[in-house]
Amino acid sequence: MRWQFAVIGLRVEPYPEVPNELRGSPSGMMPRPRILILEELSNGGVLLIGYSAEGVFAGDDWYATREEAEQAASEEYGTDICQWQEVDAPNLASAALRGLHAAREL
Repeated sequence: MRWQFAVIGLRVEPYPEVPNELRGSPSGMMPRPRILILEELSNGGVLLIGYSAEGVFAGDDWYATREEAEQAASEEYGTDICQWQEVDAPNLASAALRGLHAAREL
């Protein structure tokens, strides 16, 4: 199966706008993604899935098309997002591992 991933550049302070007293609280704040994966769904649409540098799930969003998902990622991460890369992988976990390996090389 073909997947696409993009590495997101590191930031020293991933959530600078969040006050210190709220960081690490059980407020449900997701970790900042280090990679994004595009998964084209068999019933239509695309999932944009994020994983932190540690491999922790960092959220997902559904889009009607791959182009919409890429545009949303570009708007959210701007120049922090690297070029999308295709990868052959049997499942999402394998695609995520390849993306995280690529992120470590940057």
